[in-house]
Amino acid sequence: MSVGFMPPSQEAIQNFVMPTMKQGMPVRWYPHGEIDGRTPEIGFAVKVGGRSIVLRTASGIQRDTVRHIDDPKLKLSVQQRENGAWDYTEDYLAQQELLTELQNQIDSLKKSVAQLTIAVGKTK
Repeated sequence: MSVGFMPPSQEAIQNFVMPTMKQGMPVRWYPHGEIDGRTPEIGFAVKVGGRSIVLRTASGIQRDTVRHIDDPKLKLSVQQRENGAWDYTEDYLAQQELLTELQNQIDSLKKSVAQLTIAVGKTK
C-alpha cells in the first residue's frame, strides 16, 4: 500500500449503486480497472447485474464481473480490478446532456403555455 492511501470505507462500499446500464449499451472498458492514461477499449454490456456487468469488447474478449469505474471496491485490491472497469462512452454522456437540456426547454415551454393560457382566459 502506498503512503497516504486510504481504502474505501465499508459504508462507501455498501452504499455504492452502479449507474444505470442496459444490455447492449456500448461502454468504455478500462482493462486494468482504473483510468491510467491508456486508451480504453469499446465494449458492450452482454448482461447486467446489480453491481457489475458482463462485457464483450469489440475485439471479442468477454469479461465477467466488470465493475463501474467509480465502484469503491476497485480500490480494495488488484483482484477487484482483474476484469477491468467500465464507464459510459463520451457519446452516451453527450446524449444524456442533450436530453437534459431538451427536457428543460420543454418544461420551460410548458410553463409559458400555461401562463399564456391563464392570461388569455382572464381577457375573456
